[in-house]
Amino acid sequence: MYRDLSEDNSHYINRFTAEFTSNGKPVVGETLTFRFTPVWAPDGTISSVKQDETPYTVQAVTDENGKAAASAHWFDGIGDIHFYYNVDVVYRPGETGKMLPCDGPLMCVAALTPHRRCLYPHDAYFAEGTLFRSPDFVRDYPQLPELLKALCSRPDDILPDGYLPDGAVERLLACGVLRNENGVKRWLHSVHAPQPLNDVAVMSSGDWYE
Repeated sequence: MYRDLSEDNSHYINRFTAEFTSNGKPVVGETLTFRFTPVWAPDGTISSVKQDETPYTVQAVTDENGKAAASAHWFDGIGDIHFYYNVDVVYRPGETGKMLPCDGPLMCVAALTPHRRCLYPHDAYFAEGTLFRSPDFVRDYPQLPELLKALCSRPDDILPDGYLPDGAVERLLACGVLRNENGVKRWLHSVHAPQPLNDVAVMSSGDWYE
């Protein structure tokens, strides 16, 4: 099993492909089950949910090359660099299954990934409740730090309507640190955060990958 790249090969996405073979030959037309489990529980502890208990499963049938793919689209757009999940793939034959049951590999991956040849691919992300903004975002909205700092003392996760410039709100929504829930803007609850918006900072350096 391997993690798929985006169409332009610039970054890993939340989709996986497994190859099912027997004696070096592809196993065709069999159903594989991909299982996805978040590493962290909502309270910040290690999740106790086992792979065979997770509600996040996708079944896919192997093609003529013995390959099947599954997308974990529900993990897209999570602006938290500490959000990890486990993924594995298993084969559990039904009454017409040709092969014996078997388990594939287990991978632990981050939902949010870096991009090739791009120092700051994300406008903003959370790390333990601190909202980090890219240098471009800081330049475009220099007034944000003072406004956001004032929100850090709020006991709830709501961004008041009209509090930030519309353009900034749209960019925060696009990178997944802010959610629109029935018209109410709420900060993402990131892993190990004392409160949803606990602090504000600037990304100190970027990562460059060829």
